[in-house]
Amino acid sequence: MRRYSEADEQRIHLQTQVRAWTRSGLLGLEQGQALEASLQGDLKRTGLMLRLGLAVFTGIVLVAAVGLSFMLTDLRNEKAVAVMLALFGVLSILAADWVVTAFKVYRHGVEEMLAMAGVGLLAFSPLPMTSGLFSSSGESIGFALAGATGCAAALWVYRRFGFLYAAIAAMACAANVPLQLGHDAVLQRVLAAVIWLAAFAVARAQRVEPHDDRLGAERALLQAAALLGAYLYLNLHLIPGLAFVFARGGAMVPSFYWGTYACIWLLPAAALWLGVRDRERWLIDAGLTMALATVVTNKSYLGWPRHPWDPMLLGVLLAVVALGVRRWLASGPGGERAGFAPVQILESDLLAIRVAGLASAAMHPTAAAQSQAQPESFGGGRSGGGGASGSF
Repeated sequence: MRRYSEADEQRIHLQTQVRAWTRSGLLGLEQGQALEASLQGDLKRTGLMLRLGLAVFTGIVLVAAVGLSFMLTDLRNEKAVAVMLALFGVLSILAADWVVTAFKVYRHGVEEMLAMAGVGLLAFSPLPMTSGLFSSSGESIGFALAGATGCAAALWVYRRFGFLYAAIAAMACAANVPLQLGHDAVLQRVLAAVIWLAAFAVARAQRVEPHDDRLGAERALLQAAALLGAYLYLNLHLIPGLAFVFARGGAMVPSFYWGTYACIWLLPAAALWLGVRDRERWLIDAGLTMALATVVTNKSYLGWPRHPWDPMLLGVLLAVVALGVRRWLASGPGGERAGFAPVQILESDLLAIRVAGLASAAMHPTAAAQSQAQPESFGGGRSGGGGASGSF
């Protein structure tokens, strides 16, 4: 059962929309204030910076409390440590539930940190116990149990409080489980990607009313996160040097290598097609992000040499594509095509544009190594003599 009612969730979503429309000039200041006043409820909210500050402060207090408890009890037994971690995890989640009930807060930082810290404590609770029960494979089994426990706890937090990042954490924990079982790196990676794609299918299968913008955006965000998670596991060259991990004990399996190459082209195309068809901004952004990463890593997959001018060519390509799409949209009837316009409507779109610019700058291909400098013909002199004591 959700801690927040559907009416409260819808009211807060509408408040956010009204504020965005007012800042963007779509609503007058008086109209926006009147609409926002009519949507007031009994839940308390706060600004982003105070929310982050409260979360950090709560985390510090929680870490200090857990550390002090372990110091006073001086636990040495692994099972006792595991039980203590699990107990603190449950108490932390219950404390988050009490904070929401007692103080009527919504995304206030305190309850968020308590809930997610509880997930972390529950996830790590199997590790001390499994390290003593198993000798050689204890660490792997411990991390597998940690992933399963963290997935269950994060899902419960998502169902209880509606934190979307808890649902994404649950997907990540579930995908971590196959990475700890067995020694076949290829099979581990495939199973992890399959788990992300299964999460995408589950999120997409959720029924949402056409007029329910809040649940529609939530479902689109979870779908985009699941596709990005699968992409991260399938693109072997996204992180430099990662591909060698899959060649342990032998050469890279060609079918797996070229299969991932096909997938990193298909996933962005699928995300863009679904996003454009359903008019889902999150899927469009995820598709563009994956497409950019695919273009960046294409040379590495094909074994082509890199050049210092590759980032410049990538920038020119992105600029040409952006200008072409903008002109194509502007040439449509009324300056738009199928509801897509080339002009900025909401002020919040500026944040997405800035993030995209930073991402494109951070993901540019590594320039080729500079050629070694030619040896100098003359070395500098040491204490006078115009180089007489230097090498010639």
